[in-house]
Amino acid sequence: MSPGYGAPPPGPPPSQGYPPQAQGYPPYPPQQPYGHPPSMQNQPPYPPQGGYHPQGGYPPQGYPPQQQPYGAPPPPQGHSPYPLQGGYPPPQQPYGAPPQQAPYPPQGPPPGQYGAPPRPPQQPYGAPAPYMQPTPPSPGYIPGQVAPVDMSREAEGVRAAMKGLGTNEKQLIAILSRLDPVQMNALRNTYHTRFMRDLLNDLEKETSGYFRDGLMALARGPLGQDVYNVNKAIKGLGTKEAILNDVLLSRSNADLNAIKQ
Repeated sequence: MSPGYGAPPPGPPPSQGYPPQAQGYPPYPPQQPYGHPPSMQNQPPYPPQGGYHPQGGYPPQGYPPQQQPYGAPPPPQGHSPYPLQGGYPPPQQPYGAPPQQAPYPPQGPPPGQYGAPPRPPQQPYGAPAPYMQPTPPSPGYIPGQVAPVDMSREAEGVRAAMKGLGTNEKQLIAILSRLDPVQMNALRNTYHTRFMRDLLNDLEKETSGYFRDGLMALARGPLGQDVYNVNKAIKGLGTKEAILNDVLLSRSNADLNAIKQ
C-alpha cells in the first residue's frame, strides 16, 4: 500500500534520542575564607537547649573580664577593667607596698665645691689615734677624797648609839645608810678627830654577824671594801676565786688602778 500524500517515506522508525539538556551548570555557592564560621543561611534552626541564651540575640562579643588575683584590691568604681586604646596601663604597685615618692634633689652643693661644708680632716695612714680623755674613776674610788661638809652631828649620833651597854642598831642604820662614799670618808675623819677613836674598830666590837659585815662595808666605802676583799681572797692558804671574780671583773680600768694603789 502506497503511502499517502505528505506521509513520511517508508523506512525504519526514527530513533529515540536523549532529552534536551539544560544549558550550563547551576552556579556554586560562594565559599567562605579559611577559618571563618559557616554561614547560617538555609540551615534549619536548632531547638533551644538548656543553659543557652534565648533566641533573638547572642551575648555581647569580646573577652570575659579578667579575674583579680587573690588578695588584690577591687578595681575602682566607674572605670573599665580593660586598658585604654592606644597604650598600656601604668604598672601597679603590689598590694600593701608603700606609694612611690619622687626622689628629692640633694640639698646644697656637693662636698668639695664652693659653699659646701668643709670635710672633716682625715688622719694619715699609720698615724696614732687622737688622744681621748680616759674614763674617770667611780665615786669613792679616789683615794683621800673628802666632802667639804661638817659631819659633827653624824659623828655624835654614831658614838651615842654605841656608847654604854647595848647598841642602838636602828640609829646606826639611819645614819650610815644615807651617806655617800665621799661623805663616809668625812665621817670617819670627824669621828677620829672628835673622839680619838677608830670608827671601824668600834663597829666591829659593838656589832656581830652579817649586821656587822654590812655596817663595816658601808663605813669602809667602795674602794676600802674592794681592797679588803681582795686581800682576804688571796691571804693564807688557797685563793677564794669567787671573791676575786666579783671584784676584778666588775670594775673599770680607773677603779682597778685605784685598787692597786
